[in-house]
Amino acid sequence: EPAKRHGARLQWPLFLVRDHSAGSLSFDRNLVWANLGTILIGIVGAAAFLLIGLPTPLLSGAMLAVAISVLVGRKAELHSWLREFGLLIGGITIGLGVTSDMMAGFLRYPVSLAVLSVVVFVTVLTSYWLLRRIGGWDRETAFFASVPGALSAVMATAAETKANQMRVVTVQSVRLFVLFAVAPALMGVEGLKPVRAVSDGETLSLFAYAGVMAASFLGALLLKRIGFAAPFLFGGLFIAAALRLSGLAVGASPAWIAQLGFLLVGVFIGTRFNGITPAILKPLLALSLGSVVLSFVITLAAAAVAAAFIPGVGFVQAVVAYAPGALEGMILLGAAMGLEPIFIGVHHLARFIGISIFLAPLTSLVLKRSDSGT
Repeated sequence: EPAKRHGARLQWPLFLVRDHSAGSLSFDRNLVWANLGTILIGIVGAAAFLLIGLPTPLLSGAMLAVAISVLVGRKAELHSWLREFGLLIGGITIGLGVTSDMMAGFLRYPVSLAVLSVVVFVTVLTSYWLLRRIGGWDRETAFFASVPGALSAVMATAAETKANQMRVVTVQSVRLFVLFAVAPALMGVEGLKPVRAVSDGETLSLFAYAGVMAASFLGALLLKRIGFAAPFLFGGLFIAAALRLSGLAVGASPAWIAQLGFLLVGVFIGTRFNGITPAILKPLLALSLGSVVLSFVITLAAAAVAAAFIPGVGFVQAVVAYAPGALEGMILLGAAMGLEPIFIGVHHLARFIGISIFLAPLTSLVLKRSDSGT
């Protein structure tokens, strides 16, 4: 949607702006160069990960490079259309990899989702305790900083309270950073290999892929209209999966298109660090890391239990499914790690929806306790 820039100028799709003083449309060259610069930084990070041999380079490498550039003082720009384009490609890439065997695995989801609900509850409880008792933070700030994910809903709700929003964003961003750094490192536990060539086997022709993309785009617009979470990611996933399972689109995404999507999503996740400077991060880093370590220990313990007692659930797969945050990023990261994307997607969507539904009543409870001084 249009966003105000430079006074009377508005940002339009494809970097077009209308200058009301001149009454004409033109390219916002500064915005174009800013976006290209951010994407280039992401490419450099991905290339560095590839050269070193680190896993999931297009996601983790791009995210890390853009995040570092933000911390050293460069604001990361990524046009909303580029972000949605990357998420749409990512969703299509996952959807075209869906098989009937994956869908049959729904039988084991209810038990695993019950484990996830316990993970979310214990994560909030322990992080809240740490930030309140050790950090001395107020109830509102400690609560919102402890909620694992659903950042848009969390920040929108926090804005209506006295919570310190910068502290909340910092803890959530550090959690995101650690997740993308640590999760791929677990791949060796089960002998997983990063998905570099997504097009192994039969690949859709560009004409067929264009048809899938058009249908997915329409599906994404519908989901966006009804307020569905991450509409372009899930629009691509749902429509592409339906076309794949129906036999109308049999084949994987062309590798270069899939990799472009992963790169754009990695860059997008890196832009979430905008506004965080070393001066802000330094005094909050210890507590933020402490909160993240607690949540990750809980996730690892729950994943170990799930892998031991739920048939068909692997340890690394459960770690990524229970990871505290990053709806779009963790789903695509799981796909890039060669994990079952539907399993991971169902869990992260359930966590997002659950938090979005229960956040308001829980916030009222926290605020009432705060007002009563207990």
